[in-house]
Amino acid sequence: MNILLVDDNPIFRKTYRLDPWYYSSKGHSVTVICPKPIRIKRSLSKDPNVNFIFTYPFTTIKKSRDIFNKFLHIFFNIIRIRALIKNGNYDLIRAVGFISAYSSLVARGNIDIPVVSNLTDFYSNSYKYLLLPFSSVAQKILRMMEKKIVVNSNLLFVDTPTMRRYWTYWGLDEKKCVILPNGYDGNMFHPNIDSSTIRDEYGIDETTKILVYSGDISHMDGLDILIEAIKKITTFKVKLLILGGGPKKYLDDLFRKVKENNLENKIIFVGWKPYESVPLFLAAADICLAPFRINLTSNSTECLKIVEYLAMHKNIISSKADGLMELFGDTLNYVPPEDPQALADMIITVIQTPKNNKVKDNMDKIIKKLTWKNVWINEEKIFRIMLEKTINDYRIYDTF
Repeated sequence: MNILLVDDNPIFRKTYRLDPWYYSSKGHSVTVICPKPIRIKRSLSKDPNVNFIFTYPFTTIKKSRDIFNKFLHIFFNIIRIRALIKNGNYDLIRAVGFISAYSSLVARGNIDIPVVSNLTDFYSNSYKYLLLPFSSVAQKILRMMEKKIVVNSNLLFVDTPTMRRYWTYWGLDEKKCVILPNGYDGNMFHPNIDSSTIRDEYGIDETTKILVYSGDISHMDGLDILIEAIKKITTFKVKLLILGGGPKKYLDDLFRKVKENNLENKIIFVGWKPYESVPLFLAAADICLAPFRINLTSNSTECLKIVEYLAMHKNIISSKADGLMELFGDTLNYVPPEDPQALADMIITVIQTPKNNKVKDNMDKIIKKLTWKNVWINEEKIFRIMLEKTINDYRIYDTF
């Protein structure tokens, strides 16, 4: 196959949603359009079957002006994609993310080339939570863009049955949608990691239970709820390690809440750590946490941090969400969202309850499906079948 891969984010490490080097190793030719990477861990030009074309430099949305950066990505993507598909002989366009999917569909126009997209966020619903300007207008524009993606993509990958059901309200034909969640790096995340250095580094004695939160830190992620829950735990010695970063205002609110409640001896803000070091912190954890608030995305997404928690065989406490229950069942411990007392009670219950082997076996069955290699194998198989034009209902290839 000759694949045009368009990505919202820079591709700078091998473990990714669709790995161009994996496809090259299978004899396919891959052209990649993505923002210019901030840093590159390997030579991107070493493989003659993988050609990189960089667009506008990548910027995360932290301020209002950063939104303009995303419009520039769409603009330059459309120009580059349109030129490539007019002059090249591509079998398909694989669009990874919202911006890539929309710009690929606009650039394709009436040209007969299939576009395979994935959507894991309901941006039109989430925009207001980002506290960005022109919310009502932006939501309408984003909903229009989302509708174009779910209606006009030849195939759509989503995380869960709940997510697929939600997108039908935007016009999705469920037969053109496959449940294939994101994967994880099995070489990095596994239960056999020696984490003794973490207790030494942070001065945590053996009688203290370690709780870990890893990931983005925003109002939607519910760290303020978690801090309230920690305040209520008095029967056990616990230490909460918070990995990650987020908006300064929200972080300052969290710092103030910790200080006002005299929780400095129970909560450590570790900050951002290199991705390669995250498994070490997870390995040290007695419990891993995901206390997010609920919206359309969080109720239907896979939640990659939870996949990584599972791969480490950790006790996991999460807000109760339909998508997670469909994928992971009783391997997680669920609590009502935005309920600090319920969260505190569950932490105490999990501390007191040893994890049984059945739960570990179920974790292994789940995470085996979710290694990146299995994701790539499934995608490649589905691509071939799509190009053969022998099937009309892709739901038979659901991973879950």
